[in-house]
Amino acid sequence: QNNMKQKIFSLISALLLSAGMLQAAVVNGTCGTNLSWSLNTKDSTLTIEGSGTMNNYTYSTMPWKNYTSYIVYVSLPEGLLSIGDYAFYYCTKLKTIIIPSSLTRIGNDAFTGLRQVENVYITDLTAWCNINFNSNSSNPLGGSSSVGDLYLNGEVITELNLPENITKIAAHAFNGCHSITKITISDNCNSIGEYAFCACGNLQELVVGNGITIIKEDAFSFCPKLKTVTLFKTSRSSFTTNAEHSAPWEPSSFEHKTFWASVMPSKNILKSTLGEKLLQADTIRGMSGTWPSAIVLKYFSEYS
Repeated sequence: QNNMKQKIFSLISALLLSAGMLQAAVVNGTCGTNLSWSLNTKDSTLTIEGSGTMNNYTYSTMPWKNYTSYIVYVSLPEGLLSIGDYAFYYCTKLKTIIIPSSLTRIGNDAFTGLRQVENVYITDLTAWCNINFNSNSSNPLGGSSSVGDLYLNGEVITELNLPENITKIAAHAFNGCHSITKITISDNCNSIGEYAFCACGNLQELVVGNGITIIKEDAFSFCPKLKTVTLFKTSRSSFTTNAEHSAPWEPSSFEHKTFWASVMPSKNILKSTLGEKLLQADTIRGMSGTWPSAIVLKYFSEYS
């Protein structure tokens, strides 16, 4: 009976708001065993409080579904472990979201259909890299058709320097992050997940440490401004990929004083000697996206 009353109240409030008859309203409910939510339609802020796991939903069952057009800001609490499937599906006016460091999972289509995302705020880069993003649209930047930026402790990330305690980069972690212009991956990082840096539209330079052994599908696809890839001396004789469109290079092995770069999708093989070598070919494009006609590949120190 209480649930029915809540549903009736929510429906009436939504109708009044859409008709302009209600100046402001605060609606609320629950979204997990220990989670509650409230939406102030005057300041357009959806606030989640509590801790634990958020419920999973379908595209039509999230508890604030009647108010998605009012949600501009989303504040999530420390202690939240997951964002449920379809949680913010087609919240088309959502611009700003605050992500807690406790978050470990974001469900399928949680941010599908966003159109105005501008700012995503995080406080812990390592925690962000370890989130299980279930799909492309699990990342609010990847799920938005707008150009958004990622902020770390209030500062927009332009040069992304991954610290040594990050050993892997989760799939979709920086998908659609347009603020990034340079990425430096430490020696301790050994794997880059699928679509991890896909659609980083302003990425120009990538520096890869010694530890990388796995680069997954489309990790760097749709990065049209990427022109410089730096490979440091490696102690490993090879690394593997699980798909054709994994990286701007796809070597099967490093050879003494040389390395091979496969250019997708044409599969032309270009050979570079030590030192900086400008590789030019009309076929340098691809990786499921658009690539510049020339990519600078640097390789410091011969393999030993």
